Amino acid sequence: MILDNDQIVRTLSVVVPTYNEEDGILIFVEQLKLLKYELDHAGLSVEVILVNDGSNDMTEARSIQAFESAQINSKVITLLENVGAHKAIRCGLEHASGQAIAIMSSDGQDPISVIPEMLNRLYAGSEI
Repeated sequence: MILDNDQIVRTLSVVVPTYNEEDGILIFVEQLKLLKYELDHAGLSVEVILVNDGSNDMTEARSIQAFESAQINSKVITLLENVGAHKAIRCGLEHASGQAIAIMSSDGQDPISVIPEMLNRLYAGSEI
């Protein structure tokens, strides 16, 4: 993705496909709080689009509660059945409103700490 010189990222959308992540979602949201704090100070807002891919646990309820408690702008979308991560990501992309989008898993395999560096490279003109 290349931004024109007159395009500015004001909102970063973070698309997060999840499946049975009720136990790990609180840790993920705590990491997002740190990112939100850093982006707020840089004049950027963050929205999270969490796509619950037909989980059989309390992923949806815990996610909603955790995002509200952390005051993180979020959309929680629940798919009726498990359709796989790729379709869940596509669903999240369709609901994202930011000028830049990061796709991350909620289980910690994608470090949230790399997002500011990704944004810096985007501003420098890197194709992502």
